[in-house]
Amino acid sequence: MKKIQVIGWYGEGNLGDEHFRSVFTRALPVPLTFSKVAQPDSDLIIFGGGGVACCAYLNGVGEIQAPKIAVGVDVASAGREWDRLCASGLDKAWIRSKLYLRDITNRPPTPGQPEFHYTPDIAFFDYDLVKRQPKEKTIGVILTQEVMRCPGVVRNLSKSLNFLRVQGFNIEFLSYYRGNNCWDDTATMALGFYDAFKHRELQCYHTDDPVEMVNVLSKYQLLVTMRFHGAIHATMAHTPFLLLGNPGKHSLFCSQEGLSCFYPLDTENLLGPMLRLLSDTKLLSQLEGISIANHAAVTSVFAEVKKYL
Repeated sequence: MKKIQVIGWYGEGNLGDEHFRSVFTRALPVPLTFSKVAQPDSDLIIFGGGGVACCAYLNGVGEIQAPKIAVGVDVASAGREWDRLCASGLDKAWIRSKLYLRDITNRPPTPGQPEFHYTPDIAFFDYDLVKRQPKEKTIGVILTQEVMRCPGVVRNLSKSLNFLRVQGFNIEFLSYYRGNNCWDDTATMALGFYDAFKHRELQCYHTDDPVEMVNVLSKYQLLVTMRFHGAIHATMAHTPFLLLGNPGKHSLFCSQEGLSCFYPLDTENLLGPMLRLLSDTKLLSQLEGISIANHAAVTSVFAEVKKYL
């Protein structure tokens, strides 16, 4: 039996990365081992998804003789990430940013450069499993520890959410990360919002099942998220979302999909964008179209990946 390793940030309690695990397990009907370090006795090494083009995952990989591919990874051609992947001896890479793919296409070839293609985020593979619920007058919120370094965001978001509560919206918080330190999403909610939001009974919903999380998101009229996969899952749920963060994979996803949903952390007025998204009658059908197309694309990618098994 072949020893097939999947390398990524697994086992750390991050729902987005664990969704990659469930997708690989469902899409590839063979025994898989998930870890952070490639073993020299592997028969096939798969990197992905997400940001695996760093030394922590790639050190010594070039010396391993097994075939190596990368599926659904982030690769910024302007930095060292693409050079690291090329030096690792990859046979093929599927990159989840059209902008990064364009940059790689336009730059001079790198020694050892693998064949490369585009893929949407591989979480879209599970779109066919989603069981969407009727919409409720509820707004979901997902924050990260980064909000604690941005007190203006806490004040701004608290004010906006309190306004919407007065308008009859329920507010529900969700956790995408349950780590072993105090900076998990639950602690962030408590530290940032028990006082600022005046919501003493604040609860934070969490599930280890990523598809069930998508099902939950489907009932919201709006999701405010700082988690990248909160936006991916909201798209799959046909739920409008406001994605807060720094330029990077957050903004790239919205840009390549034609979505006006990304806002930097220093945005001064969040209520205006939230009201716009709540009233956008065309956005739900746009999210549905994106999900259908991305599901088909990722399914095709895994048909190619199976050829390596």
